[in-house]
Amino acid sequence: IKETFRKNIVKAVKEEKTIVIPVFSLGRAQEILYVLKDMQSKYPKLFEKVPIFNDGELLRYYTEMYYKFQEDGLLNFYVGKKDFLPENLTMVDSKQLRKEILIKKGCKIIVTSSGNGSYGPAQTYIPRFIKDPNALIHFTGYCHPDTLGYRLKTTKKDEIEEVSGTKVIKKADVEFTNEFSAHSKADELIKLLKKFEKLQFVLVNHGQDDVKDEFSNRILKELDLDQVGILGREYFYRIDKDGFVTSYTSKFI
Repeated sequence: IKETFRKNIVKAVKEEKTIVIPVFSLGRAQEILYVLKDMQSKYPKLFEKVPIFNDGELLRYYTEMYYKFQEDGLLNFYVGKKDFLPENLTMVDSKQLRKEILIKKGCKIIVTSSGNGSYGPAQTYIPRFIKDPNALIHFTGYCHPDTLGYRLKTTKKDEIEEVSGTKVIKKADVEFTNEFSAHSKADELIKLLKKFEKLQFVLVNHGQDDVKDEFSNRILKELDLDQVGILGREYFYRIDKDGFVTSYTSKFI
């Protein structure tokens, strides 16, 4: 996994761009805010005058919940770092403020939901800034092929894309990173499975078909198992206290 987020944000701030960061409201948003705070401490002169906006109803709610729980000592977030909020942060709580952000000139960072760009205030910011050559839209999570984020990823610059029902020309920079993924990586999962002394059978459930196939092959090869089941296909699996018993076709359903 290539960690590119910080480098991309620093570059965009140096170029005084508008930066839109679509995030998932629970967890990912707070992680990104903490990363921005950390970047402020490492590059104080670069970030000292850059305003940061946190926009999204659930995003704001969960961020305030995280902060409150930390103040009450109920949540140990990021190894005890209680204040994960960056400087110059404004919680967007009105449509009027959102309108002002849209026309505000100069470098600014907008952390907004949803993470794939298809919902929430991102549906307001992305149509406005995707056609701006002085803007960066930086996704921080996986975007399914049915989402706006995926379409923007596959659309080249100066090509036309439909955003929120309007056709626009993609002029902005669009970047993606998977460094913040909440899912365990293949190497981590293999390491976990190797901890089981009497592992007999593994069912692979989550992921796209090609990913499940590739991971299943790795399990067979690296753990010396005779069989791995893949859920979501045409088979059911019967497992009892002794492990795998048999599989049944679901084609009769």
